[in-house]
Amino acid sequence: MWGSLGLVAEVPEPFMKTTALFLAGASLLLAFPSSHARVVTVTTMDNADPPAGQTSLLQALTNLQDGDEIHFQIPGDGPHFIATPPGGYPLITRNNVVIDGYTQPGAAPNTNPILAANNARLQIVLDSRNGEVRLLDFPPSSPNDLTGYGPNAGAVLGTLGAQGLTIRGLAVLAPSFTGPGSGVEVHGVVFARGASSGRVRGCWIGVAPDGTTLAGPNKGVTGLRYQQRDENLQVTGNLLVNDVVIGVPPAAVTPAADFNVLTGIPAVPVVLEGHRARISGNFLGVLPDGLQDVNLALDPAFSGSFGGFIRIGYGANDTVIGTDGDGVNDAQERNLIGGALPPLYGGAAASVAFYDQTRARTSSLRAITSAWVLMARRLSPTGWPRLAPPATSPAIGSART
Repeated sequence: MWGSLGLVAEVPEPFMKTTALFLAGASLLLAFPSSHARVVTVTTMDNADPPAGQTSLLQALTNLQDGDEIHFQIPGDGPHFIATPPGGYPLITRNNVVIDGYTQPGAAPNTNPILAANNARLQIVLDSRNGEVRLLDFPPSSPNDLTGYGPNAGAVLGTLGAQGLTIRGLAVLAPSFTGPGSGVEVHGVVFARGASSGRVRGCWIGVAPDGTTLAGPNKGVTGLRYQQRDENLQVTGNLLVNDVVIGVPPAAVTPAADFNVLTGIPAVPVVLEGHRARISGNFLGVLPDGLQDVNLALDPAFSGSFGGFIRIGYGANDTVIGTDGDGVNDAQERNLIGGALPPLYGGAAASVAFYDQTRARTSSLRAITSAWVLMARRLSPTGWPRLAPPATSPAIGSART
């Protein structure tokens, strides 16, 4: 059965820029100031043959050091659509890297509250509509391990085992599937092999800066567990993806600047397997105007693909979806969730789902939300009515016991 929900009494400390030493199988971070942090500035969209003296995004990601910040100063009017190079970008293996699209001239984060249109001006677009991604076929640490991904999955942008990646002010566009026979499922942003403490802030995934052009990867942000196995194929440990924040962190100074838009994504916008995830201040399945929902289950090309808006698995202790109830930014921590169809019409059984929570009994899972459904889908020629927010915040699911 499903257990009860309570308010989150403790939340992670605000993210601090540090170099992190990851202890395999644990979520302990030992923080040390980075002595090698640099600002690397991308000055050209040309990943294939950057002009002499210019720096491409591919070059910046290839030569990372711990604590580096990637900024953008691409000349000309934006937005700038940076085509993903053949074979995709290298997976990030350095700690505490920041990729900040809002450093591009003309870019600006959102300033509106959560129940208004998202007015962010995005100028940097990671564009994989050419079908190029990084295959997630990285080798396991031991031959019997299961990585959680594989050669049939690819990422527009990914990190492998590194801690503390922050991406900010980027748009991500991609097809749902790519590769021979369209056999590679595309993920927008990936946290792999225990890559924890990631931040996705002020980004649009699946929709272009014009606010209407849709091109969503099959899954938006994912962080899947890595299973360590012995010679008898018995699981000896799990590397979970912990402490990921998608949207507004605790006690944010400017919460509106951290709102994300994840829409036009056929399968699931967010899939995380780990503890202490925080998903707050996001449009999920809603266009940036805040008025129109996007439900690809109505498109025959994506029939049966939709698996809900948020899926949390294999851990999920102290997960927060929506407000944390601490009295700071609570109204701006709500998620705006688009209308969902029931399974009978190609939708999912649940918009938010927790799965395989067999260990959560030892550390109770607590998740609350004040998200409200923007549109109630009805199969009616009169259209979809807009609903008012509920007066109280409903509790969402808990640990299965």
